[in-house]
Amino acid sequence: MMYGDYTPEMVAGGKYRLLSLIKDYVEQLGIPDAPYSVLAARMDYAAQHAQNVKAFLAAYREAVGILMSDDAVWVEESKPLNIIDPGMVAKLREQTRPLFVPKFGPDTEADIHKTFDVLLKTSGPSPLGMAQLPDGFLTLEYQ
Repeated sequence: MMYGDYTPEMVAGGKYRLLSLIKDYVEQLGIPDAPYSVLAARMDYAAQHAQNVKAFLAAYREAVGILMSDDAVWVEESKPLNIIDPGMVAKLREQTRPLFVPKFGPDTEADIHKTFDVLLKTSGPSPLGMAQLPDGFLTLEYQ
């Protein structure tokens, strides 16, 4: 299992091959709207500082918009990963763009619940730190 940012260069070198993508498994499980990573704020913080949460989300969406529409920014953003070959930058860009979620949709919460259920069934509650998701763990109020 390889962190996706390193995959294009490894595969292009011919020594490794891509077996599958997590995105494919997520779609097979019927949870295509489930995000791969989530940035969160405590509800008490969000209630007291709604303007900060909304500003953060706006900045995030702006950054995603730039990454989705401006191929040139990927050259600089790939350098910390030691990816400088233009062909590898393009592969990273095309591999990564479909993974961005600029905004949660109406099915996101249900898909997160389904994801949690799959993980719970697979691993049990101990690695997850809980046996069920807390009530009100997600709100679309600040989008």
